[in-house]
Amino acid sequence: MPLVAIVPGVAFLMRMDLVAHPWSYLAAAPLVGASFVLLMTAEAVVLNGLLVGPVRASPYPLHARLHIPHCIVDRLLGMSLDVVAPIYATLYVAPWYRALGARIGRLVELSTAASTPPDLLEIADGGTIADESSIGEPRIERGWMTVAPVRVGRRAFVGNSGVVPTGVCLGDDVLVGVLSIAPAEPGVAARAGTTWLGSPPMLLPRRETNPAFREDRTYGPPRWLQLARATVEILRVTLPPAGFILVTAAVVTTSLRLWSRLGPTLTLPLVPLVYAGCCGLVLLGVALAKWLVIGRYRLFVRPLWSPFVWRLELVNALYEFLATPLALGALQGTPLLPWYLRLLGARIGRRVYAETTGFLEWDLVEVGDRAAINEDCVIQTHLFEDRVLKASRLRIGSDCTVGTLSVVLYDSRMEDGSKLDALSLLMKGETLPSGTAWVGSPPQRASAARPAPARESAA
Repeated sequence: MPLVAIVPGVAFLMRMDLVAHPWSYLAAAPLVGASFVLLMTAEAVVLNGLLVGPVRASPYPLHARLHIPHCIVDRLLGMSLDVVAPIYATLYVAPWYRALGARIGRLVELSTAASTPPDLLEIADGGTIADESSIGEPRIERGWMTVAPVRVGRRAFVGNSGVVPTGVCLGDDVLVGVLSIAPAEPGVAARAGTTWLGSPPMLLPRRETNPAFREDRTYGPPRWLQLARATVEILRVTLPPAGFILVTAAVVTTSLRLWSRLGPTLTLPLVPLVYAGCCGLVLLGVALAKWLVIGRYRLFVRPLWSPFVWRLELVNALYEFLATPLALGALQGTPLLPWYLRLLGARIGRRVYAETTGFLEWDLVEVGDRAAINEDCVIQTHLFEDRVLKASRLRIGSDCTVGTLSVVLYDSRMEDGSKLDALSLLMKGETLPSGTAWVGSPPQRASAARPAPARESAA
């Protein structure tokens, strides 16, 4: 399916001469990126209508007729989280989800989330779904697939990697925290204004207050502000896929020319070098865009509807959806990734092991020597709450360990030698003392961290 969407753009660029008309070639890239996004999203809508159609809330046998077409469309929507991810968290994702059958209210912020069949999803006005959350994913158990309606209430918020189980309805102004699950008991999550954190969820008695910004900069922007954001987000949506298509067209065109001049024996060993050169240019371009568009990140508190936030999201999209899948994903766990993070402004110590690209606002991150940041961790220097974006510093000390899939929030500190176990959350403002080990969400003291072996200490 991605091949069907990408071939027209690649074919169009290959008809142009990059050497003779470089500026025309680059100018055509956003249009090619837009065609890819439109074709890919249209495929999802058409296949969902043809193969699945309206889905009723009910348990279905896992081997029934519905399950196979549902799996096809589910995989296609899951694939969209990778190949057309830049459309998420923009004004353009709501019309797409409505075309799929979801009931999406006004000014909903929907980021990269896995979800229930669109017919069973409802997000009320002003709802916010953050990155990598799960909203009503079907439950597979004992040979049955259970799907049920899911509703996210007015101005409710589901944080990064949060989970809303199938059949749960969040009430108005409810907040489900980072790496947390909403309560599944009937009616509990529907209580308006409640805040839930952890797994199992814990009811927080109060929520941190945010600076007061005008309503027209948070939940009720005027039309001109919506049009301004939509204009900026055209670049956010089109530039990452355009970069992919540019690299693909450049590698194919160069390889064909080398083949005609040098023959296959000399050309095949050169193709990886051509690809590496193109990736290097893209990485340098993303770094240059960061310094030109943002400069150096400092502590900030900004409302959603402000040009600074749109510029920040543009840079983040280039990093997350172009540089990372194109090249940085392959550099995880190597010394090359910390070097690139330093180029973006992060303060990374010597001999740091980083098997994650989950860094943003790089200038606000400090990592000490010999730290180990394991697979798919998120070093979270900002949060959206009540349509206000706040960012601050965090520090991971020397010889620290952050476990797989864990999240470290801003204003936190891991002192030298401390350890945060897998699937754990270090909350805002917390400090892990030196030499201690913690686990869970919210984290609890586990045991003293193991001392390094004698040979390792000597080394």
